[in-house]
Amino acid sequence: MWNILEDPWRNSIEILLLATCIYQIYRAFRATRGAQILVGLGTILIVLTLVSTIFKLEVIQWIITRAAAVLALALIVIFQPELRNGLA
Repeated sequence: MWNILEDPWRNSIEILLLATCIYQIYRAFRATRGAQILVGLGTILIVLTLVSTIFKLEVIQWIITRAAAVLALALIVIFQPELRNGLA
């Protein structure tokens, strides 16, 4: 379908889009109290994921997978004021 773009270009564009989105989210939340919560939750999630992957802890991986959906909802509630300001 996308024969115009070769794989290296497609990958580069995808990385550029993701980096831009992540940077915009960072700019929106960097000076807020929610940023500290986001950094803490992200750190905990990354460490638990790495530990469970390295040591092949299947139960913890299962819990992290199920908790990710709940965490997504929790982030909406936690960042409600910031999301409201961003959408305004």
